[in-house]
Amino acid sequence: MLLRFLHTRYPRLKRAATHFSILTMFRLSIFRQLVVPFVLLVSALVGMSTWNGFNSGKRSADALSSNVLKNVLLGTENATREWLTSGQALVDNAANVLTKETVAIDDIRALESYLFSLVTSARRGSYVYIGFADGRYVGVSHNEDGSITALVQAAGESVRNAYAVNRPGDRSRPLAIRTGAYDARTRLWFTLASKVGKPVWTPVYSSASQRIPEISYAAPLRDATGTVVAVVSTDVTLSYLSNFLSRQSVPAGGISYLTDQAGFLLASSRNGVQIISQNNDRIRAVDADDPLIRASARALGLGEKPISAASDAHNIELASSASPPFRVASSRLDSGTVEYNWVMTVAADENEFVVYAKENLLRSAALGGLSVLGAIILASWFAQRLVGDIKRLKGVAERIGAGDLSPTDHFRRDDELGQLSQSIDTMRAQLAQSKEAVESYAHELEVRVASRTRELTQRNADLHYEVAARARAQS
Repeated sequence: MLLRFLHTRYPRLKRAATHFSILTMFRLSIFRQLVVPFVLLVSALVGMSTWNGFNSGKRSADALSSNVLKNVLLGTENATREWLTSGQALVDNAANVLTKETVAIDDIRALESYLFSLVTSARRGSYVYIGFADGRYVGVSHNEDGSITALVQAAGESVRNAYAVNRPGDRSRPLAIRTGAYDARTRLWFTLASKVGKPVWTPVYSSASQRIPEISYAAPLRDATGTVVAVVSTDVTLSYLSNFLSRQSVPAGGISYLTDQAGFLLASSRNGVQIISQNNDRIRAVDADDPLIRASARALGLGEKPISAASDAHNIELASSASPPFRVASSRLDSGTVEYNWVMTVAADENEFVVYAKENLLRSAALGGLSVLGAIILASWFAQRLVGDIKRLKGVAERIGAGDLSPTDHFRRDDELGQLSQSIDTMRAQLAQSKEAVESYAHELEVRVASRTRELTQRNADLHYEVAARARAQS
């Protein structure tokens, strides 16, 4: 109705639309009409296939990033639990032995001998020590290189004396004093265990001898009256976790790191990342000197929102950023103790996660380009053959129209064009026969006309002779 109204009201619009339709219809040659739709169809199919492949690759990259995180998380969680439990077991065993007075608590030599046997039977890096309420201190460390160090401080002394020992009580190889003035009674592990009155994990703090974060597990020792006379403890340095993270399969250029509930860094897989500042202050992840840690921590809001409950320990939070392009995944780490709800984070350049998808996209685009090029060549070849035969038919029709009915070589095809060629050739033959018949009939007419003309001429001559004879007779 609308079109009829427009055509009635605006006849020029109708003529323009008709003219446009005609132009559109005849603007493309048969060659283009055959080739262009075929090429466009192939291009559309290739484009959709390539795009679908890229999206599938990106989904695979998302799944891969989650799997990478889960693997790193599971390994780190197991290592952390084992690492914390081993230190806790050492202190619990020592506290149990000393509480039962199996070893005399006032005999420093006997205590050193017991701690020596305790740490040498444990893993390297184990360190157990005892601080007394009167200021005494004794500890034995099984170092990572396999050596054994004993630290002893008598009541009233301001520093600890360190010795490299091969057996308990060995004082032949004194070491440089590891710290300045030291009083065990002022340390966090001593004050917290004395205040709580039961075994406890301390918060993360900076070690007295090195600027590295560590935690301690401490158990108070009481006398018969219930007074705390000493605290047995172990230090667990977080550098162990950094070394463990550095050995995990993190994407190239990526990083994994551990933070506490407040967002402070605890460990990092990348060497050189500052965990403790020059002023011996802890560093938040959002203020880290590593740009990837800083950007990913801000994307996740580490330290700005509470950590999920234990039931959500393995829920993975994914985030990404376009500037700089990176992908990050994070999950709460079940450290095996109620005191620690830490967050494990893995971050990597976006390209590291979707590199395979992009490579697949490039391969698909290249194959698609070759497919489109092959489609153009194939369609052009078929169309050229078709158009060439049509042009030959056009030439034959023009010759027939000009009156040339001589036989021509007609091409053999099994399709409609072949049938059309045969029909045109049959028509040409029929026209030639008709022309020959017409010419024969015309010649016959000419002969008959000539004969009749001669006959009439003879009769006319005879008539004139007869008339002349009669005239002479009359005369």
